[in-house]
Amino acid sequence: MEQWQMGEIIASRTFTVVGGNEQLVVEIGKPQPFPDSGYYCAIRISGVGMDRVKQVGGLDAAQALQVALHMLKVDLTAINKRLEKALRWNGETDLGF
Repeated sequence: MEQWQMGEIIASRTFTVVGGNEQLVVEIGKPQPFPDSGYYCAIRISGVGMDRVKQVGGLDAAQALQVALHMLKVDLTAINKRLEKALRWNGETDLGF
């Protein structure tokens, strides 16, 4: 997929990593129209040795946002597994996604 722009950040969340000073930050971009049809949201995950941006699409802006939130849950679950469940949000193991 062509690299689309992150756009305006409409939400972010910072996670801490138990046993270290590192943080993981996720950002969600405002839904934007694809050039042809549909919408996309950019999501960025940075920290703990990564800085990754990807775009997820939907038929409309609401679906693009819904899919972005779902993809963050999938990605955070995988990252948390790699980190041996060391991610915390507000001191809790429930990451909120």
